[in-house]
Amino acid sequence: MLTSGGFDTGISIANTTSDPFGTVERDGTCTFHFFKDTGGAPIPPDTTSTVESGESTSFIVSTGGGVIDPHPGFAGYVIATCEFPLARGVALISDTFAGPGMVSTYVAEVIPSDR
Repeated sequence: MLTSGGFDTGISIANTTSDPFGTVERDGTCTFHFFKDTGGAPIPPDTTSTVESGESTSFIVSTGGGVIDPHPGFAGYVIATCEFPLARGVALISDTFAGPGMVSTYVAEVIPSDR
């Protein structure tokens, strides 16, 4: 994930506890833990407001977008912990969010909490 060299990263996490399978709907926050690829002092984690069942939260890493604190110049990886099961995330890395450019997307890996 990058917010430097002309690139930025957008992140979106969905609370998918609203479904047709009888899953118990559960609201909660997500906390983002930023790990810099250069090591050094840790970045304090950021926590979103409540993400309701069936809703999502999204932000651009360099600006925060009101969801989290901005992290311009960040390079590394992020682990999100959510208070609801079935969180699903996607990230988009782009050299421009304002028009055509180079874009790469990836689906976040889900790390089981029962490790």
